[in-house]
Amino acid sequence: MHRREEIEQIYNTPANLRLKHIAIGVICVAIILMGIAAILIDDISDTMLLVMRGCAGLCAILFVIIVGILTYRVNNTYIKSSTQSSLIKNAKIMDKLELTRKIAEELNEEIGLTTIFIYPNKDKEITLTSSKFGGLPYWDDSLPYPTDNKGNKLKLLAQFNLGEIAEACHSCGGLLPESGMLQFFILPEEDCFYGSDLDDYTNNNLFRVIYHPSINPEITVEDIRDLNIPEALSLENDYEPISGEIGLDFNIKKKAILGQSDFKDKFIEKAGTYGWQIDDENGTITDLDDCLEEDVYSELFDCSYIDENCLLGYPVFTQYDPRTDDEQYAGYDTQLFQMTTSDDEDESDFKAMWGDMGIAHFFINRDKLIKKDFSDIMYYWDCY
Repeated sequence: MHRREEIEQIYNTPANLRLKHIAIGVICVAIILMGIAAILIDDISDTMLLVMRGCAGLCAILFVIIVGILTYRVNNTYIKSSTQSSLIKNAKIMDKLELTRKIAEELNEEIGLTTIFIYPNKDKEITLTSSKFGGLPYWDDSLPYPTDNKGNKLKLLAQFNLGEIAEACHSCGGLLPESGMLQFFILPEEDCFYGSDLDDYTNNNLFRVIYHPSINPEITVEDIRDLNIPEALSLENDYEPISGEIGLDFNIKKKAILGQSDFKDKFIEKAGTYGWQIDDENGTITDLDDCLEEDVYSELFDCSYIDENCLLGYPVFTQYDPRTDDEQYAGYDTQLFQMTTSDDEDESDFKAMWGDMGIAHFFINRDKLIKKDFSDIMYYWDCY
């Protein structure tokens, strides 16, 4: 709508029309009084003539006041309308980047999955039963230690003392146990596949996920060392994805990702409620990347990409999700653990490097997870 048309529309609102009619009526009275005074100037007294001219003058003043009020009302309404129009058409009041972040946060709460984010902390005190990456694992020596089919003992990748994060586990709707120890073991070989079988990601010969329903506090570090369990101590070779040991902190929150099936439609719908109409040249949106400005899409991607260590939640891949095109893996519908690359030399002595800045995933069937059955796991990692 052009500016002139918009102003005319504002002038013609009922309230403004009433003011306009009053102003016209007042100025007409002033004109009539002056006309009568001019016609009867010789037939009326000077006093009456003065009164008529005074009334005409007052009407003229009132006219000016009413016109001023009307002009103020129209201008004020137009300014407000222009401000709102800027938000609707150009998102100038709420920058599109800011609005993108706001919508992404709202979608996290509405369609996101509860995710336990994991943050390595070099200052965290580590004990045998602490949640940690790498190092010496807790182990109940009454149980057989995990080995490959040649009898080689597997190395600890990560362990989670679920009692330390019981509240977070409870918030996950019963998916994770609220006590005990959950451990992830691998045995990297010189093939550089880090214990993953590229022909069968469920072949657990070189990896294992172990759950201890309870933790025996009487087991000591010396007891574990007597088992001659190997540790990943350095990244001197390419087939070790981790080195060192580090304690962990946790934070739980819901997170949605760009790749989930309903994200696009929900984002477009929410944008519309803020007056941001998203469409493309063809009128059919298949990908938000096709209809958002580059910087806006980049911001959205950053807001909905979980390249962090986490338990549960949506997985992210540097390449692709192998579960989408192979029925063999379709049943592994829940991400149990995601571990990313960490190579900040100034941060700690701990390092994690999955190929070229890759990400590792452990998947499980949701029903088996609820039953605390960790015997059937899919282990997959990819990199750039």
